Amino acid sequence: MTALNRTIYVGNLPPDTTAEQVLNLVHSGVVESFKLFPDKNFAFISFLSEISAIHFFATAKLNHLSLNNVRLKINWGKPSPIPLQVSLAVTKDKATRNVYFGNIPKSKGINIPELRQTLESRFGPIENIRVVKRNIASSTHAPNDTFSHSSSEDLVTDIVSCNYENSVVFIHFYNINSAIRTVQELSMDPDNPYKIFYGKDRCAKISRYQREFVASYLCSPDPDAIDDSVVISMLSQRALAALEINTSTAHISAHPSAVDNTGNRTIYIGGLPPSITIEDVCDTIKGYGSLERVKFIPDKGIAFLTFIEPIAAAEYYMVNFTSHSGVLVQNVLADIGWGKHSGAMPEELYRLVVERGAVRNIYLRYSSDALTLEEQEQIVAPTLVDIRDSFSRFGSFEKILHFKNKYCFFIHFTSLQSAVEAMEKIRTEGLYKGFKISYGKDGIINKQHFHPPQYSQNASMNGLNGYFYPPSHSYYANPDGSRYGGGEDGLSTTMTSPIPDDEKISYM
Repeated sequence: MTALNRTIYVGNLPPDTTAEQVLNLVHSGVVESFKLFPDKNFAFISFLSEISAIHFFATAKLNHLSLNNVRLKINWGKPSPIPLQVSLAVTKDKATRNVYFGNIPKSKGINIPELRQTLESRFGPIENIRVVKRNIASSTHAPNDTFSHSSSEDLVTDIVSCNYENSVVFIHFYNINSAIRTVQELSMDPDNPYKIFYGKDRCAKISRYQREFVASYLCSPDPDAIDDSVVISMLSQRALAALEINTSTAHISAHPSAVDNTGNRTIYIGGLPPSITIEDVCDTIKGYGSLERVKFIPDKGIAFLTFIEPIAAAEYYMVNFTSHSGVLVQNVLADIGWGKHSGAMPEELYRLVVERGAVRNIYLRYSSDALTLEEQEQIVAPTLVDIRDSFSRFGSFEKILHFKNKYCFFIHFTSLQSAVEAMEKIRTEGLYKGFKISYGKDGIINKQHFHPPQYSQNASMNGLNGYFYPPSHSYYANPDGSRYGGGEDGLSTTMTSPIPDDEKISYM
């Protein structure tokens, strides 16, 4: 059986690091096995696929992966084949290292510490145990209730006993083989009252932001229809390309400071003429990824663009520098460089991006379904002035789009933090009663085309398995106010019908 390079070494772990703390950093795919060596402060993570390992390796390198403010050492482990028993169970039953226990009798429940001790003594070490409390019969639920493991937000991890009706217990072992033995043996045990099978590996959860970004590449109207393996594959290609940009010998020789910008998310643009607007600057970024913030200083003719992901920043820099030795803004060649190192994105803000799809763009649309007929007759539609006055207290705008006769607005802030604050507070204001308020699509997401992987001796030298994916070339689209879908100009794919071509957009 061919050995696969699917194992990553994670070193320089802080003392007393737990398996759960390490695996909390993994969002790249299904983990086949995990080994922790606490006395030596390192661990090995073996993924089920090479693509997942490549994605984790590249993103960890780019993001300067750290734990408790300690930067971790990332490298490749030894290639190894997937155990035959694991391969068969994955193919047949979609086995993972996560086992769920369902049909828990409310009267008896499960004693979690006892369960952990019993399972670990029989099947092997457990990373964590999580309990999801569900109340299927009622439409209301307590704040701590969650309805699915894949979208859980407040899972209970330190419960002595589980005696909630319709509860489910999820158990993540260190490896898939332990989970296979658990399912096989307990399913055949006549004294076992629980429903037992495999759940989804929490390390394979793909964020909404990642899924929608890949959907924009594929021009797919339904991000959820894209297979997880396709999403991970395309994300790994981008990560490899960005890492190759920052580590290639030629690039470092030409840009000695570039090596210090690994993980940097901020791009500098200079030499902008007075006629250029902040919207013109943002139009150059379509196809690379969403921004955390944009700072435009027209008096000095400069701008600073901070992406959500360092991968997007590296790709944007490389494509523009190699193509033009600068950035074309409204047919004007502007300077490009790295800004002050951004560091990692604030954890709480990034969590909102991952879990809630937070972007700089807020979408408002009138929805009569939420109002009675009497309330609909009394509704007073907000104007552009109302929108500007209501939202300006949260921060500055890139632009505001208004679709006439649709009671539909898109507010593009210059900062993601401003959009988050607006989302939290604007819902309570009476002026927007009856309006659907949600995050839209960041207008900078657009079409790109991936190139096939190319062999690179330098990539091999830098631990990239000998292959790297060159930066994709963006398709640029100027906003004309008549297009619908695909994320262009912030048009949300949640809208159910296209905007008529003759319906104009007002800009502010």
